[in-house]
Amino acid sequence: MGEGLAIKTRTPTQLRGRPAWLYESASDSNSDLPYREYVGLASALAGQIAKTSVHPRTDAIEAGQRWGRTLMKESRPNREAMSKTAVRPLAEGTHLELFLLLRKLGFAPSLDPSLNIIRLRRCPLLEAAQQFPEVVCGVHLGIIRGALAELGTKTDQIEGVDLQAFSEPEACRLELYARPTT
Repeated sequence: MGEGLAIKTRTPTQLRGRPAWLYESASDSNSDLPYREYVGLASALAGQIAKTSVHPRTDAIEAGQRWGRTLMKESRPNREAMSKTAVRPLAEGTHLELFLLLRKLGFAPSLDPSLNIIRLRRCPLLEAAQQFPEVVCGVHLGIIRGALAELGTKTDQIEGVDLQAFSEPEACRLELYARPTT
């Protein structure tokens, strides 16, 4: 026990009883060459967007939203069955599908007990994000917003989603507060 071979995370839930535990491998790869190449590619693209775009953050968010929709579509095998279920507003809690997608993408998310905050404890593109936070973090916010849109979350609620990069020790803070309706 405590050998660092697995990462244990509680699942978000709105149901009674204890939430389930999710486990993922904390594998130690001997070669991180493919990863380094992707970080290099991400840095090069982020640098180019930052240099050439009039609105780099806005463009990054838009690109991320398209990608987030695609990622969520690919991760939901029973899409037709799920589309018949009622859409849950963010105020009722976080979509489990979003949490699992963030985990799959390598963000090592942890859920705040209030269910309105997810801490992203790992950045899959940390080096690129440190160089070009406006672009890389904008893409990450866009992925989240696009995934939520694909899940059927209302537009005004998606606009209330905010990613505060590097705002906590060793974590970025994802706030899923729904905007109040008037």
